[in-house]
Amino acid sequence: MSLLCFEVHAQQGFSCYPLKVYFEQGPGAISRQKITLINPGEKEMQIAVSVGNWLYDSIGRNIFPDTASSLSCQSWIKLLPGGYIAIPPASQRELTIELTTPDTVSASRPFHTAIVFLTQLITKEKSGVPGAAIDIAVRAGIKIYNTAPSFPRKNEIELLDFTRADKTMEISFRNKSPICTDGKVKFELLNMKTGQTQQIGYPDFYTLPGNFRRISCLLPATLSAGHYMATAIIYYGLYNEVKLAELEFDY
Repeated sequence: MSLLCFEVHAQQGFSCYPLKVYFEQGPGAISRQKITLINPGEKEMQIAVSVGNWLYDSIGRNIFPDTASSLSCQSWIKLLPGGYIAIPPASQRELTIELTTPDTVSASRPFHTAIVFLTQLITKEKSGVPGAAIDIAVRAGIKIYNTAPSFPRKNEIELLDFTRADKTMEISFRNKSPICTDGKVKFELLNMKTGQTQQIGYPDFYTLPGNFRRISCLLPATLSAGHYMATAIIYYGLYNEVKLAELEFDY
């Protein structure tokens, strides 16, 4: 999920677009793209901007490590006009993202990513205290992606395991390609005695290069006793490729 928002005060927050920014440039290249920030309210907004790192954990949640991974392009990014943007009421402003790819970037790592944090700040005057206190009101994260333009867009998923524990099935796999691989997992159940089939889940997934992923699916609460064949079908990549795993069990 690209937009990370939480309200601290009953105040209208800003909006921004796009929520993902894609670059395609090789070593030594410099290019710029823009994010538009909109203040729909009646008061001026102060937005703090910064660059950080992000990854997925094993179940697909966004995490924000303090240290850079081998996929990070945090240090390649410059934000213009700077660390703060003031947006007048009912107005919009632009934030420029400048990406400079190092000359030394390895051809074996065609993909890099980072995240631009946008944080709305609210100033509250304190009685008898000079200055002001700053409270976070709304925070958004804009994901930045860079892929080398000449690199083949080939996705590869490696199936690792397909298991059942009590009322939960789980499939695990790894993105073996050096670029992002997204897709869906379709879970189906076949009653081996009656021939009845049930589709019980069709979740999306998103992975970075090298990501290990676990996707779980609960068995239906109404599932009757019997001998079953469970099938997990992974649809992934630009060409909707397919990987399939099967599991027999008694319930």
